[in-house]
Amino acid sequence: MLKYITEMKPQYHVASSALVAGILYLLFKSWSMALSCVLSGIFIDIDHVYDYAKEFGFPFKVRDFINTVYSNGISRLTFVFHSWEILLLLGIIAWVTNWTPWIVGIFIGFGHHIVLDKLNNGERLRTYSFVWRWGKQFKFEATFPNDAKKKMRNKVK
Repeated sequence: MLKYITEMKPQYHVASSALVAGILYLLFKSWSMALSCVLSGIFIDIDHVYDYAKEFGFPFKVRDFINTVYSNGISRLTFVFHSWEILLLLGIIAWVTNWTPWIVGIFIGFGHHIVLDKLNNGERLRTYSFVWRWGKQFKFEATFPNDAKKKMRNKVK
């Protein structure tokens, strides 16, 4: 039986991005596709910095940032890059550019990252819609109800 990881920590994104990039290289022999896949699969999380900085300001310590993000300590989550809309836009750009390898790599890197987040966070599909989150004013409790419940249970303990 497949058991999902309970949260997608950075090391899991690094490992999965490297694996997917390796497979892409084996299939297409394109360093640009593989490299853009691994980098985008990891650095899509740069959008967490915006939310953290907006709530807590600068300067910040990396350890505090990571602890806050993974303990769901941010009240509003914009996550600009974690969205089906960005993924769709990247797919259209890849298609329009005749499947340019480095663009395809970014598309696949973003795509596998979002899918793994969705599977492992157990949230609804719409949680990864930027437009839907915007309609909920990016409020953590409204957009990530499963994580909000876990956070409340941990506070009670």
